[in-house]
Amino acid sequence: MTPLKIILTLLILAVPTAKGQTKPWKVMQNCKILTDEYRDGDSFKVLYKNKKIGIRLYFVDCPESHKETRSPDRVLEQAEEFHKSPDATQTLGDFAADFTLNTLKNQPFTVITNETSAMGSSLRYYGFVRTGNKDLGELLLKNGLARLKGFKTRPPFWRGDQTSYENLLTRIENEAKNQKKGIWKKI
Repeated sequence: MTPLKIILTLLILAVPTAKGQTKPWKVMQNCKILTDEYRDGDSFKVLYKNKKIGIRLYFVDCPESHKETRSPDRVLEQAEEFHKSPDATQTLGDFAADFTLNTLKNQPFTVITNETSAMGSSLRYYGFVRTGNKDLGELLLKNGLARLKGFKTRPPFWRGDQTSYENLLTRIENEAKNQKKGIWKKI
């Protein structure tokens, strides 16, 4: 069974919301990243059926970029964890933002969301972004451009439970750490 068929099959899967209601997963195919809008490695706007939608990735947290300085406390917290200066941390955030743009800009991609609010300065939803059979969050972790942190749920494309998916992401993050990639590189 192809990944897309698995996703479509799992559309009936619902997750609980804060009020105990359930929302089905929504699969938005043929999305395009909006390059003229604010974007970070883990948060950006997409165009889907002529509508702008803000997306924040589940499971991963990229360093804040220089483009986004509304959260100086967050930059300091990230810099401390990555053992970098705030400026170096934000430079890595710029790399993550560029990586996401370059990964998504030349091909349509799929966003999977249950429209759980990701809060922030504008309306955005938590989601997974898939390019072919690859998950953007996994790619960011693999390249050392994100850490495993953030809002979590059981991915609709994953056959196991949420814990087994987190274990996979932990292994990917640890490989990047061991190989000293991106944010884990000693400077």
